[in-house]
Parts: sequence; structure tokens; C-alpha cells
Amino acid sequence: PRAFFTTEVTLTSPPQLNSIFPAKITKYLPSQVEIEIDSPQNGYLVLTDTFYPGWKVTVDNQETKIIPAFNTFRAVPVAFGQHRIKFSYGTFLLAM
Repeated sequence: PRAFFTTEVTLTSPPQLNSIFPAKITKYLPSQVEIEIDSPQNGYLVLTDTFYPGWKVTVDNQETKIIPAFNTFRAVPVAFGQHRIKFSYGTFLLAM
């Protein structure tokens, strides 16, 4: 899937297929991506777009850090439960 949840903590090699859960992309524009996820436990939301400087992210309107996943993609730590993740490039507004 384009966006998914995994509990793999190394994020250096791709996870096993039985350890990923799809996430729902609700908005996909060149400079903005919004995702909804119901995390079954603490782990990572992975967006299979290239990790690149200039992107910002919020999880439930709280700014957090994007980390490289599998040396290529973007990942964000998420806790158990439902979350809204918003990636934006360029001008960063919490109220998106």
C-alpha cells in the first residue's frame, strides 16, 4: 500500500508483509498529503513517498519529526489509536 502502519522499529529493511496494515489517504496533492489511521498498537505510519528535506508533518495537529523509513520513504511514529496525519511541503500551517 502507498501508506501503511508497521511496528518494525529498525525501519532499515522492508517489513514482512504480515506486519503491515494499510492506512487511508484522504487527500493527496503535490505539496500536501493527509492520512487517517487506526493504529493497532504503537508503531510507525509509513508513506511510500521519497524522504526529502522541506516536508513537515503533524499527528493530530501536533508537529512531529519525519524519519527516513527503509532508507527511502517517510515515517512518523504513532501511538495506539485513531490519528490524522498531515504532511505539507513549503509553507507549514497547523490549521491546514
